[in-house]
Amino acid sequence: MNQKKPLPNQLAIVIIVTAFVIIAAVGVGYLIGKKSHGPEESAETAPSQSGQTLPSTPGNSPVASKEQPASASNPQAQTPGRSAAEIAKSRGVPAILEDPNGSYELVAVIEGEEANRRLTSSLQVIGGQRQRLLNLSRQYDGLPADSVKQRELLAGEILTTRQTLTRNLQFVARNYGYSLKNEYRLVPHSASLFLITKNEGEKPTLKNVHDFTSAASYTEFRKMRDNYLLLSVTAAKQAAAAGPAEAPVPEAPASETPAAEPDSPNNGDSPSESETAPLDTELQTLRETLIQTYQYDPSENHQINFKKTVLYARPAKR
Repeated sequence: MNQKKPLPNQLAIVIIVTAFVIIAAVGVGYLIGKKSHGPEESAETAPSQSGQTLPSTPGNSPVASKEQPASASNPQAQTPGRSAAEIAKSRGVPAILEDPNGSYELVAVIEGEEANRRLTSSLQVIGGQRQRLLNLSRQYDGLPADSVKQRELLAGEILTTRQTLTRNLQFVARNYGYSLKNEYRLVPHSASLFLITKNEGEKPTLKNVHDFTSAASYTEFRKMRDNYLLLSVTAAKQAAAAGPAEAPVPEAPASETPAAEPDSPNNGDSPSESETAPLDTELQTLRETLIQTYQYDPSENHQINFKKTVLYARPAKR
């Protein structure tokens, strides 16, 4: 009479609780597994900063520490498939630079003062590093075989310099198409001429006195300036040769008669006033022309900033 009957409600509750426990265990296991695999997945999908290419910064190299200037890169690399002639036409410059010893072909168009300063600095640094490497190699070859310590030190310097030079050569090759296998000509197409003034205790100031708007205008200025410098050197040498009064010319024997009297006491060994006068006049005339045409006084300090240059190359002669 007192037989107990199963309680359906209690059984259902037990079943439901058991199911929840199983589901919870599965969920926790899934979360643990996902967490353990999370870093590997993110490493594959997210960009890695450790693999980013950053500019190297060697202490003695301002070249490799600079970022790539977009306007100064090799135009053929910027526009693959385009010929030098097509690039030259789009930039308004000649594709070929004629030369009796072999024509040069356009390599890069460098626009902007900063990009041109960077190119000039790059080439100067590379030249200095190549010379340093040559000097170190000569020192190494000149050391006695038993100077082990000194040879090791020099070998380390040579290795460091060569590595830095290699990085810098890669930089100029990437940015300007520059290679040691070629000969180069840099032709300015746009530049500004500045007068540098400096008062005592003050920083130098720049005053723009002339702008060159074509390769022809700059070339004409450069020829005139170089001619003035050459004439100045010649005049200085002649003035030094004249120097103080020379020793008197010995008298000819009574039996001999000179063919002609000397025009000056120096007997033709040094320039006379009549010889130096035309040179001084030419120098003065050239100086006045430079001042009138370009506001360029050779006796003052000046600076030229290139705005647009074209780099040409031809295979180096071996």
